[in-house]
Amino acid sequence: ISLTTFLIVFFFYTYLPATTYHRETVTVPNLAGMSVEEARKFLSNRDLEFFIADSSYSKSHKPYTVLTQSPEPGARVKRNRKIRLTINPKTPPK
Repeated sequence: ISLTTFLIVFFFYTYLPATTYHRETVTVPNLAGMSVEEARKFLSNRDLEFFIADSSYSKSHKPYTVLTQSPEPGARVKRNRKIRLTINPKTPPK
């Protein structure tokens, strides 16, 4: 019984917090207006990742520029979180 109790306590109070980055957060930066390459470098230095979830054409932005992101800038997330980006494509839709 004592071994089982020890294993349960160890699992929930030592192993899980260490592997899930419990209470370790990073503030999401504002990526709007950055190029995809700039965002890649910027996020890799902050223990965050990204993926391109969508594209939306805008004449007022350069191609491959970040238009929106999720989670929003200023949000607190765990390390290695993936940020969803919407970028401006190179060609407008037909």
